[in-house]
Amino acid sequence: MVFPDRFSRILSPRGGARPIKHALTYFNRVRLPPTALLGDQLRAKDPRAAFFFNVSRVIVGSLSMGAFAMSAMRIATYVAGRYSLRRTVIDASTREPRQIATFSSHYLPLTTALSQFFVSRSFSRKAHQLFTSLSNTTQKHFIAATFKATVMKHCHDMTRILADRCGAQGMFEVNQITVIHVSRITRFLAEPG
Repeated sequence: MVFPDRFSRILSPRGGARPIKHALTYFNRVRLPPTALLGDQLRAKDPRAAFFFNVSRVIVGSLSMGAFAMSAMRIATYVAGRYSLRRTVIDASTREPRQIATFSSHYLPLTTALSQFFVSRSFSRKAHQLFTSLSNTTQKHFIAATFKATVMKHCHDMTRILADRCGAQGMFEVNQITVIHVSRITRFLAEPG
């Protein structure tokens, strides 16, 4: 089917969003039948309840974004840990090679990130259990928002700290840490408003 009044334009690439090409598609003078609407044509008796019913998948998405942040924290911790074990410096007192993982400036952020990951995993299980057992949409929304905000804030902070521990190599895209950090998903809490 040909749409003469349909226009599409590929948008420029966004950092941290490599898997898909974002595009805008818009229509001009295209008539849609009432059946094209995603909802009922009749006005709801309770507009507030209808709104929350229609956006209920957004709440599930909040849990998913928190789970994504946990995976991002796990990846960043692994990469920084492997780097700290591989890189060595010459110890001034023994003149022997020493892994930088043995310095508190490296093992403290790594153990903090690991601890935050394991606590987040337990928090994820509890949030999922509460979310699936409740029927009240407001309570579900509260649980999902709390989980997402907490986990994503920790992930955002830790990816920056772990990238710093890797030095210049932490900036390489192949190491994924900076890609994770600049992703809009992990930055939503860092922006004002």
